[in-house]
Amino acid sequence: MHKVVNNKSHFILQIWYICIMCPLYLTICDLDYIILQGEIQNILKTKAAVDIGEFCLVEDVDSGRWYRGRVQNWKKDLFDVFLIDHGNLLSVDISHISSCSNDLFILPPKLVCGFLANVLLLHGCSHSVVDKYFSNLIKKHVTGYIQALLPHKVFLLEAPDINIDLIRHGFGRHVDTDTFLLLVGMLTEVPLKQNMDPVPDLLIKKPWGQEFCFKSSCLQGYKDILSLCGPRLSCGTRAKVRVTAAVNPGLFYCQKTSMETDLWEMSKMLATVNESRIKERNQKTPENLGLLCSVKGKDGKWYRGYVQFLPVNSQLRVLFIDYGFFESVNVENVYGLPPDLFSTTIMAFPCSLSSLSDEDEAVKTQQLNFLKAGLLGRVLDVEIRGFDKEQHLYSITVIGVEDNNVKEPEPIQELPSMIIESVSKEDLSPQCGYLYNETIMGKQLHCEKVGKTCKIETEKVQAPASFKALNIKPGCNLAVICSYIKSPSEFWCQPLDKHLALKELMDELQQYYSTHSVPLNSRGSCCIAKSPQDGRWYRAFVIEIQKSHARVMLVDYGFTIQIKEQNLEAIMPEYLYLEAQAFRCSLNNPIKPADPENSGDWSPAVCKELKDLVFNSTSALRCEVTQLYVKFQGLYNVVELYDTQTQQSLTNLLFKQSVPREEPISAMQLSTMIPESFVYSSHDLRPGNEEQVYITHVSSQCEIYCHLERNTEMIEELENKISDESEKLMQDSTTAVVRKLSLAKYFDGKWYRGLAHPVQSPLHLGVFFVDYGNTNISEKTHVMCIPRDSDLLYTPMQAVKCHLASVSKEKLCSDVREWLDGAILNKQLRVVVIGKREDGSFDVELFDGDVNISEKVKELILRFSPEPRTVVSFNMSGPKKKPKALITGHTKSSVVCKNQSRRPSRSPTLIASRCTQFGNAPRKKNRPPKKHVPGERPQHTEDTEIHQLSCLPDMKVSSGFRAMCFVSHINSVDSFFLQLSEDEPTILKMGENLNSSIIRDSLKSATFLRVNDLVLAEYEEDGALYRSAVTNYEGSSRFKVEFVDYGNSAVMGKEKIYSIPKEYLSHPRFSIACSLLDTSMYKSDVSFTDAVMEKPLLVDFVRHKNHWEVEVEILDGSGCVPSVLEAAVESEKGEKSPASFQRDEKATSCEQNLFFAPIDIDKAYSGFAAAVTTPCEFCIVLEDLLLVMNKVSLILDDLPEQMSLPVAHLVPGTCCLFKSHTKNKWCRAEIADADTTAVLNLVDYGHYEGIPYEDCSKLKRLPEEMRNLPKVTYPCILRGVKPVGADGQWTDGAAVFFQQSLYQKNLQIFFRECVSNTHWKVDILAEGVHVAKELVDAGHANYIDVMLGLR
Repeated sequence: MHKVVNNKSHFILQIWYICIMCPLYLTICDLDYIILQGEIQNILKTKAAVDIGEFCLVEDVDSGRWYRGRVQNWKKDLFDVFLIDHGNLLSVDISHISSCSNDLFILPPKLVCGFLANVLLLHGCSHSVVDKYFSNLIKKHVTGYIQALLPHKVFLLEAPDINIDLIRHGFGRHVDTDTFLLLVGMLTEVPLKQNMDPVPDLLIKKPWGQEFCFKSSCLQGYKDILSLCGPRLSCGTRAKVRVTAAVNPGLFYCQKTSMETDLWEMSKMLATVNESRIKERNQKTPENLGLLCSVKGKDGKWYRGYVQFLPVNSQLRVLFIDYGFFESVNVENVYGLPPDLFSTTIMAFPCSLSSLSDEDEAVKTQQLNFLKAGLLGRVLDVEIRGFDKEQHLYSITVIGVEDNNVKEPEPIQELPSMIIESVSKEDLSPQCGYLYNETIMGKQLHCEKVGKTCKIETEKVQAPASFKALNIKPGCNLAVICSYIKSPSEFWCQPLDKHLALKELMDELQQYYSTHSVPLNSRGSCCIAKSPQDGRWYRAFVIEIQKSHARVMLVDYGFTIQIKEQNLEAIMPEYLYLEAQAFRCSLNNPIKPADPENSGDWSPAVCKELKDLVFNSTSALRCEVTQLYVKFQGLYNVVELYDTQTQQSLTNLLFKQSVPREEPISAMQLSTMIPESFVYSSHDLRPGNEEQVYITHVSSQCEIYCHLERNTEMIEELENKISDESEKLMQDSTTAVVRKLSLAKYFDGKWYRGLAHPVQSPLHLGVFFVDYGNTNISEKTHVMCIPRDSDLLYTPMQAVKCHLASVSKEKLCSDVREWLDGAILNKQLRVVVIGKREDGSFDVELFDGDVNISEKVKELILRFSPEPRTVVSFNMSGPKKKPKALITGHTKSSVVCKNQSRRPSRSPTLIASRCTQFGNAPRKKNRPPKKHVPGERPQHTEDTEIHQLSCLPDMKVSSGFRAMCFVSHINSVDSFFLQLSEDEPTILKMGENLNSSIIRDSLKSATFLRVNDLVLAEYEEDGALYRSAVTNYEGSSRFKVEFVDYGNSAVMGKEKIYSIPKEYLSHPRFSIACSLLDTSMYKSDVSFTDAVMEKPLLVDFVRHKNHWEVEVEILDGSGCVPSVLEAAVESEKGEKSPASFQRDEKATSCEQNLFFAPIDIDKAYSGFAAAVTTPCEFCIVLEDLLLVMNKVSLILDDLPEQMSLPVAHLVPGTCCLFKSHTKNKWCRAEIADADTTAVLNLVDYGHYEGIPYEDCSKLKRLPEEMRNLPKVTYPCILRGVKPVGADGQWTDGAAVFFQQSLYQKNLQIFFRECVSNTHWKVDILAEGVHVAKELVDAGHANYIDVMLGLR
C-alpha cells in the first residue's frame, strides 16, 4: 500500500479512501515511467480549463516539476489534483494546470485509488486513532477483491485483512457486498454492479485477486422456511427497524429493534458452541451439514445460515437468514445448527418501498433518503402497508428516522477451551510419558473472555479462557533464553524458537491496550498487566489482590510484580494463541546450599554467579529437561544448561566456582518435592559415539528401544532394588492410591518400573515400562505406587529410544517390522549415534556384525513397496525366522487336509516364540529373555471353570444376509461349514494368541468333561490349539471334539484337551453350518468340493432350520503367490503358501450398489452444477434432491461407529463410507477401481478421490438406511456439440468457458438419453440460454446435429 488517506471531506463520510500501488509497475514498467517523467518536463505546456475527473498535467509549486494528474475537486479558484503516479493531492490554481496529449496517458496510472468496500465507519469512533492505524499501513502489501468501479476509474476494494482489523478494533462495521454497492450507488448517484471483469488500468490480463463470486439464484427452499418461521407483521402497524441488507429499494431486509437482544444472545450461544468444535476438529470426525447451519461471518461473529449449494473451491454460499444477505464462506467456518435453534423465529423480513410506484417525485426522493439513512445505520420508523404472499414481501413506508445509530455489541471472537489442566495426562513417551501442562502457583490459569470496541466504550466480559502451556517433557532439548533468575533452584526460561512470536505478540498488546479499556472480571486470574517499571503491557496471572494492589506473575517472563489494581485489564482471546512462554526450572543434581548464614537459602553471591554465567554468555544456551517435580504446588523442570559454543554445563561451572557441598536430600526437602516423572538421562551419548546395545523393543520399522551394554550392572542393581521395594510394598497393610510413577507386575511374575495411565476398563491400567519401551494392560491390583522417598524415582530410565537413520516412517510396512523383530530383538548389536532429537531420542545406524540393519530395512521396504495389496499382517517374527507370507488381496490362508478342512497352518513352536508390537519383557544380559504376551491380547486369567458351547455369542447372520465367504470344512453338499471373509483376521489373531508361550505354559488339563463343553484341543496334524466343543465320549479317556471355528472334528486323548481361558469366550463361533439350497448343479459331493474349496464365494443366507440353507456364487481367481513375497518367505515344511485371487470386476458386490433417483425423459428440472471438468464430464444436482442431501447429512451427524469394509468387498461398484481429505468429513462413496490405487466416486459431490490400496482398511461399511437413499449427483454429457479441434479433445479454454457457464447459475436440465447406465446426455439452459449454443458462439465447439443450431 503506497498511501492511505481518510478523506473526511469526501461525500462518502463513512467510507475510507485509499490509494494502492500495483506491485507490477515497480519492476516491469519502472524505466518507462522514468522516461515518461522526462518527457512531461520538456513538453510545451498549454493552460486550459479542466473539469472534475479529467486528466491533466499539474505543476508542484515547491519543486517546479510537472506530473500527470486527475482533477478531484474544484473550489473557487483552486483545483484539487490527484497525482496518479505518486498518490499526492496538490491544490493549485489554473496557472499551474496544463492540458496535454493523450499520448502521455498511454501508460496506465502507477497508482490506483478507491474506497474500502464492505466496511463502514462507526459513529463516535476517534478519527485520530483511525488515522494513526491507516498511517501504519503505508508501504504495506494488501490483498483484496475489486468489487466495483466508480466513475473516473475509482474502484471499490474489499481488503479482508484491513476490514477485520477495523472491525476488531471497533472502528467499523461489516456490510455485505450487495448492500454496500447499493449504498455507494445511492450516495454517488451512479448505479453499480459487482465487478466480474479485469480492471482496465492494471497491466494484467486476468482479474486481479478476484474473489470467487457467487451470483444470486432461486431461493424457493428459503422462502418456504421463511413463510413458516418468519416474523408475522400485520398491515397498518408501525415498527422500529434496522436495515440489515439490501439489493435495491424494491428488495431489502429489516430487523425489528426489539430483537437485538435475542440476536446477540443467539450469536453468543453459537460462538460458545462452535468455537469448542473448532478446537476439537482435529480430534474427531468433522460433522456433516444440513441446509440450516451455523456460520462464522467475515466480522468474526456467528450467525444462523442457509446452505444453498455444495462447496465450490472450499467455499459455501450461505444466506444469513436473520439478516437477509449472502456471503461466500470457507467450509471450515460452517457447522451444523444446534437443534434448539431450528424453531427460533427468523428475524429478518424482506421489504419493498411502497413509494416506488408513486408519481410524486418528492415523496419518492424522501423515501429513498430515509432508506439511505437506514443503510448507514440509523433506526427507521416504518408502517406496514401491504404483503405480497407470492414473493413473501412486505410493502412499507418510512415515517421517520431516529438518531439511534448502530452500536455494535462486543464482537464474538475465538472462544477456545484453553483452561490449563493439572498434571493428569499421559503421552506414551519413552522417557516420561507426560503431556504435562504447566501450572503456576499451583492454580489453574483461568481468565475471562472479553470482547472489544473503541476506547470510548467499556468492554464486557464474555466467557472464561486461559493461557496455553508449553509442552515440556523430560528429554526435551531446546535452545532457550533465560528471562528471570532467582536462584539455581528457581529460574525461568523461554524457548528461543518462539522469541519472535512473543515479540510480535507484545507489539500487538501495546497497540491494542494503549487505546482500549477492558475491565477485569472479579473472577479473572488471567489478565493483562501494566508494568510500573517500563509502562508496557504484559500477559499476567493474578496471584493475589489486597487493598487495591495486585501481585501478578508475568507468564511470558516468569517474574512477579506488585501493581495497582487499576493497571489490570482483562485479556482479549486473540492474545491467548501463544503459549505462556516462561517455564520454571531448577538446576540438575538437587543439593543443599552450603550457606548457613542464609538459613539454607542460596547466598546472593551464588545467585549473582549464576546470573553472570547466563547473561554474560556470548553464545546461546541449550536446556535439557531431565525430570519434572512439584514443589509448593508449583511445577518445576529439572534441567541441565549448556553453553552451545563450549558445550560446557553451567551446573558444573557454577558448582566449581561457588563450591557448595553436595548433600543427600533431606526428609524436609522430600516432603516439599513430589516427582512427577522418572529421570531422563542421555547416558552421555553424543554424535559419533559407538555403543554395544541390547534391543529390548521394536516399535516400528524405524523406531526401537535398547539398553546400553555398559549399563548392565546398573540395570541388574535396579532390578534388585525393584524386587526389594515390591516385597516391602506387598507386605504393607495399607494400599496407596495408584499414581503415575508405579511398579507394575509383568506376565513373568516380576515387577518393573512403569508409567500408569487410565484405560477404558475401570479395573485395568495401561503401563508403559520405562526401562524397556513396551506397553501392557495390567490389572489395577498388579500396579503399586512408588513411595516418594524411594531411590527408584531418581534412577534414570534405561530404555533409550532410537530412530534408524534415514529409514522412512511415512509408509509403515508390517512385514518389515516383523523381520526386524526376528533379526534384532534381544540381540547384542552395535549402534553409531548420528544425532540427537529435541525430544531426547537419538538417530542411529544399527549394525549386526558388518551388516547395516538400517540399510537392510530400507532394502526390504523397497522390496515390499511394489506389493500394494497387503491388507492383513501379524507379528510372528522369531529370533531365527523370516517373516511368513502375508495375507494379500482377497487371499485366504488355507491347508487342505484329508477331510477337506481349512485351518491355520502356523506351527505352535513357531508361534510360541514370536513377538508382538509391544516388545519383549524385561531381560538381563547373560540370561535367556523372559517370555512375553502379545500386547493386543487381554491379560490371561487363571479361570479353570468349564463352559458350555451355548455361552458363545450368536453370529449376526439373518435371512437375506449376503456376504463374501470361504468354505472351512465339507462333509457333503448338504453339510459344510463357511467362514465370513471379514472374520479371517480375528480368527488368525486368536489362533496366534492361543498358541503363545504364555498361554501354553499356563494351560490346565480338563479334569471332567461333558458333551458340549467348550475347551481348547490340540490338532494332531499341526500341534496347534483351537477352540473346540466336546461332542462324544469314545471310551478309554478319548473324546471326539469339533473345532468350532472350522467345523471339522477329531478324536483325541484327554491329555490333549485343556480348559479354555475366559477371555476367549467373547467371540462367536466362526464356522457356520450350511447346506446348499439347490444341489442340482453338482453331480456329487466330490464335484462340489472341487468347485468351492479354497475359492471365494458370494453367499446368500436364505433360511435357517438346524443350519443355514444358502445359495452360492463362485468367484474365480488364480492361486499364485506374488513373486515379491516368495523371495522373502521361508515356508515351513508341510505348509502350503497362501492362495490369492483376483476378483472378476463383473462379479456382484456383496454391498448393495447405490442407485439414482428416477427421472423423466425430456422433462425440465431445476438444478445446479456440482463438479465440472469438460462438456463431456460434469455432474449436476437437482433441487428436488436437496432434501435427500440434507437427510444424508443428518444421518452422518449422528453416525455410530461403523465396521470396516471387508477386504473381499474391495471391488468396483461397492458402496462405502470414506473420510474425504478434500471435504474433511465422512462421505458416501462407490469404489470405481481397486487396483494398486483405490479410486472412489463421492456420489453426493460428483468427483473422484484416490487413496493407496493399503489405506482401504479405513473404509467403512455404509449403513442400510444410507444405501436406501439415492445418489445426489448425476454424471452428465452435454448433448449435441463436439470440440472444434481435429483431435476431438476439449481445449483448456473450452473447459474454463464451460465451467464459467454453469457455476452458480440457475440451470434447467433436460435429460435426453441414458448412456451406459452411468451417464446422461443432457441439454442445459443457464439463465434461459442454451449452454451448447454459447459454446458454439464462443468458438469452442461445433454442432453435431445441424438442426440444433437452427432452434
